[in-house]
Amino acid sequence: MFFEKVKYLLIFFVKIYKAFMAVKPIISIKNVSVVYNQGLATEFQALRDVDLEIYEKEYVIFFGPSGSGKSTLLYTIAGLESPTKGSVSVYGGRNLSELPEEELMEYHRNFVGMIFQAFYLVPTLTAQGNIELPMVFRGVDNKKRSTVSEALMSRFGISSYSGNLPTGMSGGQQQRVAIARSLVNKPSLVLADEPVGNLDSENAAVVVDLIADLNKTDNKTVIHVTHDPRHLSRADRIFYMKDGEIVRIVTNRDVLKGQKTSDSKSAIDKVAAMNPYSTEEQMKAKLILNSILMPYGYHQMEKMEQTAGKYIAGLLSDSELVKMMDMPEEEGGVGLYKQTAEKISKQIIDQVAEIKHFEKIKDNSKEIKKNATQLMDYLIDHCGHKIKEDQKKRFLEAIAYRLSDEIGSEKLQLILDEPFKDGGVGLDKRRAKDITEKIELLLIEYK
Repeated sequence: MFFEKVKYLLIFFVKIYKAFMAVKPIISIKNVSVVYNQGLATEFQALRDVDLEIYEKEYVIFFGPSGSGKSTLLYTIAGLESPTKGSVSVYGGRNLSELPEEELMEYHRNFVGMIFQAFYLVPTLTAQGNIELPMVFRGVDNKKRSTVSEALMSRFGISSYSGNLPTGMSGGQQQRVAIARSLVNKPSLVLADEPVGNLDSENAAVVVDLIADLNKTDNKTVIHVTHDPRHLSRADRIFYMKDGEIVRIVTNRDVLKGQKTSDSKSAIDKVAAMNPYSTEEQMKAKLILNSILMPYGYHQMEKMEQTAGKYIAGLLSDSELVKMMDMPEEEGGVGLYKQTAEKISKQIIDQVAEIKHFEKIKDNSKEIKKNATQLMDYLIDHCGHKIKEDQKKRFLEAIAYRLSDEIGSEKLQLILDEPFKDGGVGLDKRRAKDITEKIELLLIEYK
């Protein structure tokens, strides 16, 4: 009897110890919804019953198209947006919505560092002045402010711009100032909202490297909002968002176990990575159709893409393109059958030729209307699309709207397909789709 009691006591204490030692999330979001303009005609639901947990030292990405709710979710974590429903709990289980104003301000100052797309630098302050600003609000003395800001400027390679106003710096330099500013109060959590949205590809790569280093070297928990799939490999976990919901979670590295997930992915995992919003049934269908219509492995498709990229960049001639497509994989080629290699190469060559032809056309004038007219004439003369005289005016208007980005490709196809009596161009569905796809391809160069 005595030993039984001892046994149960030991089991009890082991459970208590495990519960105490378990890794707890630093951010816990429960059933969060955010509704803007509630009760009005313009009511919009930005988040729908979101649940997630984020752990210390994680690098997390919220990924999705514009309007998916990723920035709204970030702002609820920052305490800048209050949920319509649900709770956002941070360090120590504190519900942000219930914090007094003073404590919420302390959370903003000491725990959170924000990096925005638009930099938000004070235009009348120098780079160093902008970096030191959060310390001014905390009452830090001049000497310490200088020491901290100079160290950060040195780290991010902007010491020579310390006396420059924002107008005297490039976008990349301004964003580095903004990153430095976000770190002066030594936050545990760094929130980056589309931090490279206003930067060219070169500066964007530098800034993303800096943000990743905050996680790797400084052990900061990083939440990065982006719509750019090129950044996804950086994250420990990726939360795919659509229409205010988290539709899928992908783990690249398990921070709780300190392990990277296996690089050996199944075929369906690879399809899922390329088509994050597809259902499992759709992904299986893609695999089946791929095996029927395009019997190449994913490695081969990647090789094809790389080879086509070299051709587009002018690094391969027409004959060299065909040769690379036909060459065995073990020799560095794609490894297609000769007939298939010739067929695919011809399609690539023809498409590139069309784009180059259109590039010459659009360079003749920078005016939208003239470009639209030239594009319409090109489609009629070179692509076999017959348009009646009474359809040309509407056809031209539709192209002009698309060139000026007043409408998207879907709207363009709708206008082309819509009956003439209803205000459309009056083409059949197949022709409307064919012309739209052709225009979108040619816009690669126009854009």
